[in-house]
Amino acid sequence: MTNTAIISKFKDSHDAFINYIDSLSEPEFMHSHNNEKWNAGQQMNHIGMSLGALKKGMNLPKLALKVTFGTTNEPSKSYDEVVKKYTDRLKEPYDITGSKFDPSIIEFKDKAAGIERFKSTASKLVQAYQKFSDKDAEKYVLPHPLIGNLSMKEFMLFDIFHVEHHHKRTQEYLESYQY
Repeated sequence: MTNTAIISKFKDSHDAFINYIDSLSEPEFMHSHNNEKWNAGQQMNHIGMSLGALKKGMNLPKLALKVTFGTTNEPSKSYDEVVKKYTDRLKEPYDITGSKFDPSIIEFKDKAAGIERFKSTASKLVQAYQKFSDKDAEKYVLPHPLIGNLSMKEFMLFDIFHVEHHHKRTQEYLESYQY
């Protein structure tokens, strides 16, 4: 998949998620499945924090990326291979409680600001990714906290799946909501 195709799919998946979040009423937005799953605001916050960290990494100069994280000569994994690596890892115990990716609750009154922040971060991440040629997107790597180093291309593929995964979870958790 080329960078252009990845960017298109990235935008589509993130737009679909944020449009869904934007459509939620206050009770839906604040609903936590059995009071033990993230509500919609936390799902949005988690994805936004993930995008922000990746944006920060992708904005590093190439020399800093190479010196700090190294490079790879391996061809990038496909979307399906990246998804399998992540979903296999999710079958093992892990806990992000207290990590920088553990989302705080966003109050409904702050939903619009959260959505704007999400959109801005996603847009800036795309801008950062566009600085990489197809070849460089496969060469430079950043560490993922659960599955190790990923090329820039693999990270973008991961983020497509990641937002779709949390979009689906948000929808599933709202199925338990009693109107």
